[in-house]
Amino acid sequence: MYISTFKAVEGLQIDLVISAEEFEGLRTKGAVEVEEVTVGLGFPDGVASATLTLARKVSDWWTKYAVISERRDGERLIGDAGPFAEDLYAAGTPPVHGLTRPSGISVRVAQVRIGDRLTVERHDRAWVVSDAAGVLGRLRWRPGDDGRVDARTGATIRYPATGVLHVERVVLSAEHDVVDVGGTVYPG
Repeated sequence: MYISTFKAVEGLQIDLVISAEEFEGLRTKGAVEVEEVTVGLGFPDGVASATLTLARKVSDWWTKYAVISERRDGERLIGDAGPFAEDLYAAGTPPVHGLTRPSGISVRVAQVRIGDRLTVERHDRAWVVSDAAGVLGRLRWRPGDDGRVDARTGATIRYPATGVLHVERVVLSAEHDVVDVGGTVYPG
């Protein structure tokens, strides 16, 4: 499967998914194979061309990471378990245990890999995660927990208004698609 996100015109973003294995001449770039293709897009005022970078998942990128846990539905948490949450709160770098989950697999989240750096910003009562192409989702953090003292450990939970999420673990579906992310947010 090939996935590409591009802006056809200012303000219009198109997610293109092509299910075709016939493409030849792919080159490897990190954990994906990529190919650039120029296509014509039909608009009422004429045809515009766009160069797309198509990315195909390499089938076994996840095998170099440890399995932290397996779930009954076939999902697996892989990566680095990292330090305890109370140690991260004490250091001012809160942990992320995932995004709020929409129904179905997000094509954008499926492209996230361990080692990625994602932007975190507070918007009203939610913390939004994004990359250079746009919003990926919202953190599971609850505003009522910000500033709360954990009764068990005594650590104060502080969520930054802005920061960078260092992706240290991901949840894989039974089909090996990334369906959720986890890691540590460093205030920014």
